[in-house]
Amino acid sequence: MQWTSHHMVEGAPKFIVFYKPGCPSCNKMHQSWIDLADQVAHNNLNLNVMALNREDNLNAIRHFRVMSYPSIRLYKATNDKEFVEFP
Repeated sequence: MQWTSHHMVEGAPKFIVFYKPGCPSCNKMHQSWIDLADQVAHNNLNLNVMALNREDNLNAIRHFRVMSYPSIRLYKATNDKEFVEFP
């Protein structure tokens, strides 16, 4: 399963799912996250919808201090320290 960033808008907030390959909950939400990213891109919304794989982005996972998977967070456009985490 490969998740990618679909729609990148400079300076926009980042809506990120941090996932781990083999995680059953991550696998269940995969298609819904892709659909969300497609809708954001299709409607030209000012939002970056991203997915970060733990195995491929370990430095980013450490930077963002992700402790469980999947983790879904919305970061402000100018700050990667302030976020809202979704259960």
